[in-house]
Amino acid sequence: MQEHEAVGHISLVQEERFRLITDDGRGFLLTLGRKADVQLADLQKLRESHAPVRVEYLGEPNTTSGVAEVVETVG
Repeated sequence: MQEHEAVGHISLVQEERFRLITDDGRGFLLTLGRKADVQLADLQKLRESHAPVRVEYLGEPNTTSGVAEVVETVG
């Protein structure tokens, strides 16, 4: 699978999934991958702080194949 990258902020965290809203307004629903360096509690904190994040993901967002492998703050 090809790796993709998106930058934005997290607007929703639910179970193993989260929604990233990109800087141009697109919404990406992604599943947090097992290899990711962040946990669900970290995603909640990023959502609450509205911090800008960079996400590397595999597959297609908004489907079961959209899996975030890297989530990190920008700046």
